This record gives sequence, C-alpha cells and structure tokens, in this order.
Amino acid sequence: MNPISERRVETAAMDALMVRLFNTIDESNMAWVIAADQALRGAFGAALIDLVPSYTTLLVHYDCQQMNHTEALGLINQALSGLEPADTQAGELHDIPVWYDESVGPELPLVAKRAGLSVDELIKQHCNHDYCVFALGFAPGYGFMGLVDEAIATPRLKTPRRKVAAGSVGIADRQTAIYPLLSPGVGTFLAVLMCRSSNTPSAANRCSALATRCALERSPARSLKPTVGIPPQWRSAHEPRRHQ
Repeated sequence: MNPISERRVETAAMDALMVRLFNTIDESNMAWVIAADQALRGAFGAALIDLVPSYTTLLVHYDCQQMNHTEALGLINQALSGLEPADTQAGELHDIPVWYDESVGPELPLVAKRAGLSVDELIKQHCNHDYCVFALGFAPGYGFMGLVDEAIATPRLKTPRRKVAAGSVGIADRQTAIYPLLSPGVGTFLAVLMCRSSNTPSAANRCSALATRCALERSPARSLKPTVGIPPQWRSAHEPRRHQ
C-alpha cells in the first residue's frame, strides 16, 4: 500500500492548502516529502507562490488569480497520484565537526547518566548517525535534524534558556540541532560547532540550505586550537543554570 494514499488536504487560507502526508515524524517520511515537493512544484508551475515542506506536511501557496480552490485541489491530487519515493541519498552529505566537552556542553554528564551511558558512549551514539534535515525554521539557517537514538532522547526544558550561543549543538526529544545564531533554546547542550576560520560559512547553514542529510563528526579541541578560538561569550551562554 502506498503510504501517502490516505493523505489529507486541508484549507490553510484562501490561497493555500496544507497537504498532510503522515501523522508521525519518521526519517522514512523524507523520501515521500521530497518527491511530493518536486511533483507539486512541477504541477503548479508559475501559479505557485511558495511551497513549504516539513516533517509530515507540505504547505502549497498558490496564486488565486490564476486558479481557484477546486483547481488547486485537483492539481495536488493529480500530482501525487502514483507518486514514487525520492532518493534521499542523492543530496550532499555534510560532515560537521563539533567539539564535545563539558565546558561548552554542560549537560553531557546529565544526558549520559539519564541514558545509562558513559560520556564517551553518549558522544559515540550522537555521532554515529547521518541525520535528516526535516525542516528549516525558528531562526535563519536553523535545521531540525533527527532522529537521535531513543536511548539518548532528552526532554525539552520546561523553561527555555533566554540565550543559547551560536554554534551550540543540542538535543530536544529525539531531535538534534545546531543553533546558527544567539537565540533562546529548549534543548540540552552537548557540544559546539567547530568552524576553522571566521570567514568560512557556517557548516550548520550549509547543511540546512543545501542538503537533506548531515553527519556530526567528533573533533578534539586540541587539533583545532591553532585555527579556532572558543569565544568567551560561548562559555557564558552555556552555563547550565544561569538562564533556566
């Protein structure tokens, strides 16, 4: 049975329809969401104003001067009829170097203890997976990635931190993310992104903008010290209780 055969199309606005393909978040959804995105873009052509794919849905914003609701609904059903999953391995895989250390990832011991793992075992679990970028949002360049192993899934903070340093790597439930900007956050923090020079584009932004997959690579700080400094503001923003 085609997994999207029971899809639902809901009215989101007078010129927008929400295509709901799945009810739960899963990495296997991505092949179908990507395929649907490609099919819908081709079907709507110049009448498409915007198309926003996410974990389980696609928001189709169309030009209501070029077509009405019934025509848009017909195009969606036609485009998705007989759809085949896309090749999720076709996108570029980005290796993102990160530094795991309690000085910048204050919850490393807490998450490890909750999971019944040593800190080294936790780091290996977090690194040993190619993560899908499910969606972009919250902040420019912020990619919602997952899924982490259930053993290291970590509840979101009940009270968000007011400040999370740019480059922070954290876990919230079964998702992981890299914060591209100084911003609030609800995750528990394990590491920081390691960029080799100040004029190199953020690996987090490259991953979010260009790929559907990325891999976190453990990088010892000592090997990067000649080219990377840990800004003092990163450490202050990572103090575990100051902003809870």
